[in-house]
Amino acid sequence: MVTEKNNYVIVNLLPVVAGGGLQNALSFIKSFRDIDNKRDFIFIVRTDTEIDNLCKQCGLKSIQVGNNNWERLKFELMSKSMFSKGQVCFTLFGPVMLGSSEYLNNVVGCAYSNLFYPEVPFWSYLPLHARIKKELIDVYRRKQLSKGDFWLFETEALKRRAIELCYFPAGRVDVVPMAASGLVSPSNIDSKRFDEFSQLSPDRFKFLFLSGAHPNKRLHLLCAIGAQMRKMGYEDFSFITTFEEDTPYAQFVISEMNKYGLSNHHWNIGKISPSAVSALITTIDCMCTFSLLESFSNNFVEAWKMEVPLVVTDGDWSRASCGEGAIYVHPDDPIQCADALISVCSNPELVASLIKKGSKQLSSYPNPEKKLRLYLDAITKAKEMGPCPMDNKKIKWC
Repeated sequence: MVTEKNNYVIVNLLPVVAGGGLQNALSFIKSFRDIDNKRDFIFIVRTDTEIDNLCKQCGLKSIQVGNNNWERLKFELMSKSMFSKGQVCFTLFGPVMLGSSEYLNNVVGCAYSNLFYPEVPFWSYLPLHARIKKELIDVYRRKQLSKGDFWLFETEALKRRAIELCYFPAGRVDVVPMAASGLVSPSNIDSKRFDEFSQLSPDRFKFLFLSGAHPNKRLHLLCAIGAQMRKMGYEDFSFITTFEEDTPYAQFVISEMNKYGLSNHHWNIGKISPSAVSALITTIDCMCTFSLLESFSNNFVEAWKMEVPLVVTDGDWSRASCGEGAIYVHPDDPIQCADALISVCSNPELVASLIKKGSKQLSSYPNPEKKLRLYLDAITKAKEMGPCPMDNKKIKWC
């Protein structure tokens, strides 16, 4: 395997596999295409993936690692032999590479919001054995995150919690706000996919839940909400979901939709590639995020950029991100949530106001190019500061 013992800034993208992380990684790479110093960076990627292919298209130097956890583990354990001591390693999202702490200067992008909200029973929905497994993974994530040298969060709320609750060193914590993916834009609509998506429930108001089938997304709550909407006399709506159907939770959501008599109000179109997101959002009427907890959701900025109204869970994490650019609901309260969704369906003035406020909120966030510059500024700062002395690492998890 080729070694890179020099002054390259290492960009570690091995933890990124799917979902919002993938969307962000692709936008991040695309923004690198035209910068002058892109040859100063080397990307670690999973071979034969969208990330790998885009790096090649953009002319970025990269190291390919087999696309499985065993190959990733072997690479991480070899990291000391691959790179020079003190090289900066920026992990976009995920923990420090095994074997690299106190060797590389690790800049860590942290999006594990549940680690900083101990009051939220994030895994409580799982049976005991599955919950223990998830909690053990969180133990590993806490341990590896603690080995970083500089940390980047997506919101001020998470930065504040990291410092105040977990004692992260304040001078080594920064915020890089989210941006709408460079792949999502009204000018980037795949006409073939647009025609395909336009056939979905064309005469109904369509609520889009753009996510995988993860219990944190709380898609099962749509069943009681949809039933309540019908009980309140509103029938002209559809819930559009985008999950793969081969997991127990996905099957549970589908069975509950049938149980509540909502099969004609639910369309699941399966996993959507990043390149098809613009076309999909253009064909729906409202985007929704009903998660229990998020670090940040791509849905927010994508809804604003594509000029559709946004409905989100009411929480400090969502209000800190969305401001006046969303309607806030309690998804576990079917009556309150159904009433809010019907208001969006039936009130064009409300929709127009939401779109206007969403555009204003979006203007407070960077575009992909500005976001890249903020990342690069943070990396430069971390490089100048050097590795974090052990005496300064007094992180204590709640």
